[in-house]
Amino acid sequence: CQSEAYEGTPSPPPEQKKSHWNLVQSRMKEFLEPAVTRTRDRWQWLWSLSALRGFMQTYYDDHLRDLGPRTKTWLLESKDSLLNKTYSLCPRLLCADKKD
Repeated sequence: CQSEAYEGTPSPPPEQKKSHWNLVQSRMKEFLEPAVTRTRDRWQWLWSLSALRGFMQTYYDDHLRDLGPRTKTWLLESKDSLLNKTYSLCPRLLCADKKD
């Protein structure tokens, strides 16, 4: 008898929770589905334009085609520059080449 007094408010049965969640899901689907469909249709139309495809191809050719080699060159130059700066800061006794 005492344990019932401390249990608090009873939770709704699982069937009621499930039906409430299904209602929320169906309302959200009703609300979002038309917007998602319109957006998808607009993007498909936009990407189907040959002018946009041409622009993207030109952008790739002008800016991205040689990105790999350019990045590799930049990394090597940066490494060399960093090593040169490090050697210039290093005391001669520690970093000088030893000639035997």
